[in-house]
Amino acid sequence: MMHPSHPPVAPQDDSADILHGVRITDPFRPLEDSARPDVQAWVEAQDERCRAWLKDLPGQADAERYLRGIWDYPKQGIPSREGQRWFLWLSNGLDDQFSFATGDSSTGPWRILLDGPKLSADGTVSISGVFPSRDGNLLAYLLSDGGSDRQVLHLMQVDSGMPRADRLEWCKHTSVAWVPDSSGFYYTRIAAPDDPPDWDRRSTRVYFHRLGDAQGKDICVFAMPEEQSLFISAGATYDGTMLSLYLARGTDERNGIVNRRFDARLDAPFETLSPLGLARFWPVAHRDGIWHAVTDLDAPNCRIVRLDGTNPASAHWQTIIPESEHPIQEAAYAGGHLLVKRMVHVSHRLTLHDMAGHAITELPFDGQVGIFFGAPKLDDREFLLAENSYRHPQRILRYDIATRSLSVLRDTAARFNLDDMEIRQVFVEAKDGTRIPLTVMHRRDLQLDGTAPVKLYAYGGFSVPMMPSVSFGALHWLRMGGIFAVASIRGGGEYGRTWHEAARGVKRQVAFDDFIACAEWLAAGTYSRSGRIGIIGGSNGGLLVAACMLQRPDLFGAVVCQVPVTDMLRYDRFTFGSFWRHEYGDPTDPEAFAALLAYSPLHNVKANAAYPPILITTGDHDDRVVPAHAYKFGAALQANGHAQNVTLLRIDRRAGHGMGKPTWMSIAEIADVNCFLMAAMGVQPAPLPQAG
Repeated sequence: MMHPSHPPVAPQDDSADILHGVRITDPFRPLEDSARPDVQAWVEAQDERCRAWLKDLPGQADAERYLRGIWDYPKQGIPSREGQRWFLWLSNGLDDQFSFATGDSSTGPWRILLDGPKLSADGTVSISGVFPSRDGNLLAYLLSDGGSDRQVLHLMQVDSGMPRADRLEWCKHTSVAWVPDSSGFYYTRIAAPDDPPDWDRRSTRVYFHRLGDAQGKDICVFAMPEEQSLFISAGATYDGTMLSLYLARGTDERNGIVNRRFDARLDAPFETLSPLGLARFWPVAHRDGIWHAVTDLDAPNCRIVRLDGTNPASAHWQTIIPESEHPIQEAAYAGGHLLVKRMVHVSHRLTLHDMAGHAITELPFDGQVGIFFGAPKLDDREFLLAENSYRHPQRILRYDIATRSLSVLRDTAARFNLDDMEIRQVFVEAKDGTRIPLTVMHRRDLQLDGTAPVKLYAYGGFSVPMMPSVSFGALHWLRMGGIFAVASIRGGGEYGRTWHEAARGVKRQVAFDDFIACAEWLAAGTYSRSGRIGIIGGSNGGLLVAACMLQRPDLFGAVVCQVPVTDMLRYDRFTFGSFWRHEYGDPTDPEAFAALLAYSPLHNVKANAAYPPILITTGDHDDRVVPAHAYKFGAALQANGHAQNVTLLRIDRRAGHGMGKPTWMSIAEIADVNCFLMAAMGVQPAPLPQAG
């Protein structure tokens, strides 16, 4: 491949730390300060160098045309109802942001309340959350600027579409729970500079806001100052009688639930339904003091329990739907019934049950589908679902409980067709003999002679499963003549808590080994070969591909490392990184430190080693995984001294971790990523068709 120009030299100093008796040098620590003029100049030069090289790659000329063509169709989410009004997310096709609308029925017609494309001239302001009042007359909504997790909460009168004067700051991952008479709401927020010093700056608290009041008059109703990195989410129970708070220590899944009646005094205590740190527990339904909930207490694959709110101790929980070999991923309530979603080898199985837990029927789905529930109410007699698969874009379905019938509420409007794609699920034997699901896709007419380029994707963390859905980036890659593969490695949630725990904390290397095993299988079979396996991952997946590249540089032909976590000894010092200690381990713990140092990408770059070409991407507004991770890792690779190495840094302006990225920016990134992988592996992309 053609070598890009020599990279700019990064600002450096003599920073070092002594951790557990080990001296850790950190020469690129100046790159943690994005406000420094020399760092800004370096970032600008890196991005210019990267884009100058990417713009003339084979396939670039047609990529944007093709991607715009397959992207350009109307899209809608699952309709939800509050009072007599329905609400819906929608896009007209190439809109830079989704809009939010209201209507009188689940099929519209729809009136736009928040026009996403008109929020900013460059499309980088997005709607990051919407919370209609219980009667549907008012709307609280969050706006994010430039992809940041920081948000501002606004209010609107739904009838007129006119904004209210209320404006609430210091929102981050904020949730809202309206009181029944719509006179105000509870919301979560982070600390402002003048808030009490006992408030851990990475924890959230719950406030009550009365309509029309200045934010300074809002009253704190719930806090746990003794906790560090505490995340709180506020909501209403399905019957609308209680404020329910979800509590979590960072990303630890052993959450707590506390509740209080809406008609209680603002200073009234909360009652614990499930204590923080006991188990994973989330309510499905509540009526007349009786709760139904999903939990993994004494059930790694989860069970559904019934409990009395007056005596909620776990010893009194009654199992109504027991654990099985297929993990329960989610459940929903409507019309006196429970709809339960289980994971079955990276697919979903849905069963309908009565409130005693007796199975009534299984919903008729074939093949690999992803199902996402809407927000049912106690008086509903239907479930609204969104169906996705690798072959078919999302469509909205309606399941009628009384007639036991499933119908299409809104079919996809996509104009492309994937019927000529071969999609196969195989199981790869991992290093320890565990069977790892691997889904492989390619055009049926692709010659499988071992030379095709592969784009291998995985995530492998935080109990997040890899579910089937149409990906524009994958479709573009397939049409270019590549093979796309998704590895459901351990660390995810495909097989319940055990699957996650197998690669969590000091066992993180298991996820890397699983991913490498999948790449070796692809390279050893009829699909491809070493040097033609391109790997891609973002966030925790960026950590995955970076670590695997360093451990097996001989196996991979190219790497795309997106918004990655790479400094595993300092990750918990930035923004909300402390939330991830449960997932990765605490660097101040000697055992965790040893495991982290063994694979931390920043600390395992070897001098004068030959590595495959790598494209590292980030956003300058990313306040979830700060850009310093990408900057420091890129600088370390560029400084390692081997002449054949290619390390490119691509930095999107006014972009964050990924959410809220405008369509034009997403299209440009997909084109750059796919064309980079093809060029880096020495493959001439196939001509793109006019349609999908």
